[in-house]
Amino acid sequence: MRARAFLSLLLICSLITNTRGGDVVSEYHNRTKKLTVDAVTAAWENNPERWTKISMKLRYRIDPAGRIHDIDIVSAVRNKWAEVTARRALSALKLPPVPKEVMRAAGMDGCRATLRLVLARSESDFRELQTKGTNPHN
Repeated sequence: MRARAFLSLLLICSLITNTRGGDVVSEYHNRTKKLTVDAVTAAWENNPERWTKISMKLRYRIDPAGRIHDIDIVSAVRNKWAEVTARRALSALKLPPVPKEVMRAAGMDGCRATLRLVLARSESDFRELQTKGTNPHN
């Protein structure tokens, strides 16, 4: 029987706080969030024997073409394999291009994002990581 995994995520696109073009920004944020989470968690789930719990915050930049760069990873539970796998999955991912309206609203070339992922096989580990995990607002 396959172990049940608990997943929590938070994706913060730095553009969301900008009031100009807010609807376009939220739409882009929602489209890219699912793609990003799916890519990273699918990569981890390919080798379930390599982890029991993962908690990390990933910061990165999405260029105008939709490629991810400048990936920074902070783990609350140290797992080098999970970090390398997450970096590889994000680097290989091609997101939809950042709309010009989003870049204008942000006053920058692309989008910066933060993704906090907590993945655990047991509910108790999941709850522990939720309370101890990395602060997604830093």
